[in-house]
Amino acid sequence: MNTLTTLTLLPREQLALASAHETKERHRYRGLARRLRATAPEASRLMAELGRECEQRLETLRDAARALGLSACLVIDDTEASPSGKRQRLVSVDVALEGQALEQTLESADASRRFFEWLLETNATPELYRPLLACVAQKRAECRVLGERLAQSTLEA
Repeated sequence: MNTLTTLTLLPREQLALASAHETKERHRYRGLARRLRATAPEASRLMAELGRECEQRLETLRDAARALGLSACLVIDDTEASPSGKRQRLVSVDVALEGQALEQTLESADASRRFFEWLLETNATPELYRPLLACVAQKRAECRVLGERLAQSTLEA
């Protein structure tokens, strides 16, 4: 007897979770881009680009939500405040810490990839299949690019 049940989320739940998650990712990448700007300009540009990709994913989620009539379910915060409500203090990252920052970023990106894979697995709404599949593919590419940048940074150190 199989006692496992498959979790299926409602479209509004999936959209709320995905948009909240991707908004946090965007804030994280933007903060990293600012902190790395002075000491690791290449890594800073990469983080800024990954932040722009988050914006594109958020727009894809907005389009899917509009098509389903669920725009109100999106959790998109356009402020650049830290969780405490104050702007994050800009801190320069030492060149030696760039690799550590990239490692942590790769770990976070991999967790984000797994999160979107989970959303895709729990999806029962045909209209969300393609947007979620695209998010998974982009997150996989994001992990690959971060891994390549980390390897390059390790060689340069």
